[in-house]
Amino acid sequence: MNGEIAQLVALTCHGNAVLRDMRGERFFPGNSTCRFAEYVAFRDAESDKTLTATPDLWFDWIRQQQAKGLLLHQASLDDNRMTAGFAGGGGIWAIEAVMADGTSDVWTSEWDIGDPSAPDGRIWRVDYFRHAGAPTRPHGMRNLSVVVADFETALRDIRAFSIRHSGNEGFTSCFDSGLEALNNADRHPGYHQDLYPPHTLSQKARGLLSAASAAWVFGGMGSWNDQGFDGDEQVEYDRVSAALYTIINEAIAVAASSAWPGSGIAD
Repeated sequence: MNGEIAQLVALTCHGNAVLRDMRGERFFPGNSTCRFAEYVAFRDAESDKTLTATPDLWFDWIRQQQAKGLLLHQASLDDNRMTAGFAGGGGIWAIEAVMADGTSDVWTSEWDIGDPSAPDGRIWRVDYFRHAGAPTRPHGMRNLSVVVADFETALRDIRAFSIRHSGNEGFTSCFDSGLEALNNADRHPGYHQDLYPPHTLSQKARGLLSAASAAWVFGGMGSWNDQGFDGDEQVEYDRVSAALYTIINEAIAVAASSAWPGSGIAD
């Protein structure tokens, strides 16, 4: 998954842990999703007032505001997988903070370049904006077992296409890793090894996030997107690619949201 989505996942999972009195290690600046961030701040969208200057303070702030749990949403998924590897691409994602009074705050992010030559590599200035007070509605997310089954189907379909064109190497190995991770929650492929604190996600949820990390092949030059085929093969390529892109995003949202037991997302 790209860096922006990974950070949303980590904030959702770690935030839910705090709300459950299961706080993990200090989140900023050490969490891998913050490695290249100069700061990660939380602001009010209407007034532009800074509410908290760090994710750790935000976790405490939402708790003080009587948040019950956090859900991760694909608020407006961009069906064009070609944008998913770039900053701001892949559609709009949001964290929903479900409050005790029957309303929800919605948090969306903006990533801007600060100092592109920062010696520590922390070039991103990340702001989350609170849109407050909407009535809480049913989230409509599917159960983990259903998403796991559809994810496995999509991975097997795209693997079959990949192996016809690349053999057992290249992208085929990514899909193999995704299938393995989906069925082995203890396998943690990818860069981000700290998306959630220990003992906060079920086996299926951990498998979904691991598989999403392994099988995320959507980017720019040199990625799975950077290919073209002839005739029916192009049609099949577009079909299996779109299917994986859709289910991988759903898997990310459902797995992260299940970190809140009150979500009702079952195994």
